Amino acid sequence: MNKTTEEEILQELRCISKLLSLTVTRDLSQKEKIELLSGIGFQPKEIADLIGTTPGSVSVTLTAIRKKAKAERGGTRRRPKESKSDDKQATSKGAAQET
Repeated sequence: MNKTTEEEILQELRCISKLLSLTVTRDLSQKEKIELLSGIGFQPKEIADLIGTTPGSVSVTLTAIRKKAKAERGGTRRRPKESKSDDKQATSKGAAQET
């Protein structure tokens, strides 16, 4: 298969993908469309082109979606920072165990 044929096939696949995306998201709100299309791998620019908005608007919506999801999960899952006194205790315990 030559390079021109591969490029034509890829272009057709992109077209089909866009048509399917528009069909599947037809009855959804803009926010729902953005969330769904992002979830299946579309970039903000591609989503914006599909739904007729700007990439910036898509990015803002995605940020709001992620922020809400994070809040619903209870925030970050990082361990709390240890205080300096905790560090000193750990160091002195380690030194005591070595002797």
